[in-house]
Amino acid sequence: MKRWLLAAACGVVALGLLLYPLVGELLSEKYHSDVETSYTAAIEDTDDAELTAQREAAEQYNAMLANATISEGGADAPPSVIVAPDNMALYCSAACRWAVSSVLSVSSMAAV
Repeated sequence: MKRWLLAAACGVVALGLLLYPLVGELLSEKYHSDVETSYTAAIEDTDDAELTAQREAAEQYNAMLANATISEGGADAPPSVIVAPDNMALYCSAACRWAVSSVLSVSSMAAV
């Protein structure tokens, strides 16, 4: 009797291990589909003027970052300020400074 119970328990565990990836993938696809559906609905409900305004704001922000200069400091420096050409200051952590300096060095190399 104990052997049958142990065999049944091992069978259930093995079945669970075999089905886990399939069930996980099905749940992931359902969640992704729900997110995509809600995103699409949100975009369709937004008027074109608002989408255009958001895109222009994003393009202005990207242009400001592309022309920014980074104040001195290394990766271990405390948060500092990035000053853009239009004197707009952004407070930036060490990781942010590194990311912006990488973007600036790449964009300056591309301009050469």
